[in-house]
Amino acid sequence: VGKTELMRLIAKYIDRPFIKVDSTQLTVPGYVGKDIEEVLWDLYIQCDRDLEKTERAIVYFDEIDKKGSSKKSDVSGQGVLNVLLPFIEGSTYDACADLKNGMNKVKINTSNMIITLGGAYTDVYKNLLEKNGIGFGGNIYDKPTYREATTKDFVEKGGMTDEFMGRVTVVPLDALDVDGIKRVMLESDESQIKIQEKIFEKLNTKITFTDGCLTKVAKNAIEKKTGARGLNGIIDSITWKAFDEVYTNPGKYKEVIITEETVDDASNFQLVKKRGRKKKND
Repeated sequence: VGKTELMRLIAKYIDRPFIKVDSTQLTVPGYVGKDIEEVLWDLYIQCDRDLEKTERAIVYFDEIDKKGSSKKSDVSGQGVLNVLLPFIEGSTYDACADLKNGMNKVKINTSNMIITLGGAYTDVYKNLLEKNGIGFGGNIYDKPTYREATTKDFVEKGGMTDEFMGRVTVVPLDALDVDGIKRVMLESDESQIKIQEKIFEKLNTKITFTDGCLTKVAKNAIEKKTGARGLNGIIDSITWKAFDEVYTNPGKYKEVIITEETVDDASNFQLVKKRGRKKKND
């Protein structure tokens, strides 16, 4: 749904530093993994060792749903959630480059930071589906709707703790639809479409993606439930054969056209020479 990009844009809009933390790497102090002090040191370095700038950053903990656990003794699950409680409420930490030797310590307070957390919570939301049956027997359904998730749902189905959920506000985001994913491909500065255009431009060849191609790529991303993050892999997989053809025949082609058929067969693209268009392998 673009959670990370949304947080990044908010940080840019309100002019605050931003750091994304992969929650799956977090552990409680004393165990192999990353702890809060290391996260704060990374942020401090990212802010060019500017303490004031560091203490007003937006810290985004991604994949926080992976820390849900029914075991209170789980040092990777609920243990991490408990460690995050004072971080969210606002505390002072001794961040340093070398935690073992305690070198170059700097005290960082999190009170003025904006703490955000993101996760899919599949187990929570799949239990919130409300079927809107119509017709005889209710076997035909219109668009599925979901009731609003409660703190109890996240505790019982998501493995979160009451203490943790009592300190956060849940904001549900809708999944991207076909048009939304197409906009990501066409408008995002980091779009793989734009990256491919630059790659082929260096080969003095234009690459064009038809609307049918973009629609099918978007549908594939939705079917695979990868959303926008899966676009790079899909687009790479449908353009590499075209790249190979153009790269091994420098100066031969004016344009490469990636069509709906190319999505199913990467070798089924169209080539435009100076004297006209021909299909690959014709």
